[in-house]
Amino acid sequence: MLKAALRALLLGFISLPVVLGGTDDNSCFAARRQALMKRIEGSIAILEGAPEPRAYASFRQDNNFYYLAGVEMPGVGNGHC
Repeated sequence: MLKAALRALLLGFISLPVVLGGTDDNSCFAARRQALMKRIEGSIAILEGAPEPRAYASFRQDNNFYYLAGVEMPGVGNGHC
């Protein structure tokens, strides 16, 4: 049951960059996530984006999270199963 829930969550995250990014072509991010899912078959990867910066520091997303998700928002999470 947990795996089914995580798979549903994953499907939502696959389309998340498209929804958040507008009409940009985000197929490269989806392809990277698919490749990760093939490599970790039967396992779960949970990724967390960078937290919101303090004070006046500019936000910079975690490189690994951005590579897979293409999302540049603070505090976003992503799960792959």
